[in-house]
Amino acid sequence: MFNEKCLLLSSRLENLAKELDGIILSRLPQDRAASDAALEIILDFSRRLGFFDSDLKNLKETYRTIPMKTPAQKKNLDNLNELYKELVTQSNLHKERLNLLNGALNGLEKNTDIVKDLENVLASHIIMPSSLEGLRDLLKQLSSLQEIITENQSLMDKMNSSANQLGRMGVPTKIIDDLKHLHSRVERLNARWNNVNIQLVDR
Repeated sequence: MFNEKCLLLSSRLENLAKELDGIILSRLPQDRAASDAALEIILDFSRRLGFFDSDLKNLKETYRTIPMKTPAQKKNLDNLNELYKELVTQSNLHKERLNLLNGALNGLEKNTDIVKDLENVLASHIIMPSSLEGLRDLLKQLSSLQEIITENQSLMDKMNSSANQLGRMGVPTKIIDDLKHLHSRVERLNARWNNVNIQLVDR
């Protein structure tokens, strides 16, 4: 009974291991919709993996009832236990990776709109007003822009933090270019954000 249960559980866990490899090696999503979909996939995987916890516990109980245990049986049980733990660890790491990616992509989406709006407003004030009233209106608008920047700096910081943590966490070599592409997008947006700050100070 124990050997048959071992073979069955081993086959199922190995199939899950192959499935998880495919999930982890998939291309990194480059937008929120794709990132949300990828997160749903790993959450579904983790849910299905969790069902095997009780199977493993039952197998351990079966092992304890064997009067004459063999070293091979002990090794098989240990191997299954380690495989299950590794699958749980790797699926949790991938969830964390996708959560960080989601944070970075969300920041890119929101902050890009904010930066674009700021750039458009600054571009509309290239020529300095000739009247005192016009100058006062300009200063009022520039002060409003500074408030927007101050209010949204935390969004930029959060985006950068998520992207940096994801970089430190790392991704499989196969998809390292996707991570580099994400970091390039973040760096370009940071450059635009800094340029807006510089223009505001110059005005």
